[in-house]
Amino acid sequence: DLEVERTFLSPGGDLPSAGNCLGRMELFEMAQVARIRVENIGFDFVQFIADLESEACEKGIVILQIWLPLASPFIAAATDILRENGYFLGGMLPCFGNGDGLLMQKLKQKPDWQAINLLSERAKKIGEIIKDDWQRVTATGDNPPSSRPNKRGKTHL
Repeated sequence: DLEVERTFLSPGGDLPSAGNCLGRMELFEMAQVARIRVENIGFDFVQFIADLESEACEKGIVILQIWLPLASPFIAAATDILRENGYFLGGMLPCFGNGDGLLMQKLKQKPDWQAINLLSERAKKIGEIIKDDWQRVTATGDNPPSSRPNKRGKTHL
């Protein structure tokens, strides 16, 4: 356990009106994983993520991970956009770069929940939170996120 105290504030619900996204993508082609680290959430967040997601998919990537800075006042808007496009909770990243981070992930197929072995009660609780979030994001929990319709057409990745 990290004994770190945090203060939670309610961020706004919109992307910034100016400023570009900053970040980078790492591809792990053997594992079919793309990891996108967002350092700054900009007004172009939707296009920034869409471009990187498209590049990753062209290379056969099936797992997309996005790391977001929790200190950003635009975290709520970015998270909402990602959730509307099939991303679900992956975890919290304490002491991530210059602050804490949030991991969101998107899978191109249904997770094999039975194959995940969690030993501690804490790990099992976190696993249930993630599974529940995946089910909410995918609407029925039976279809991969790419088959779920988008609620806000303008934010479609």
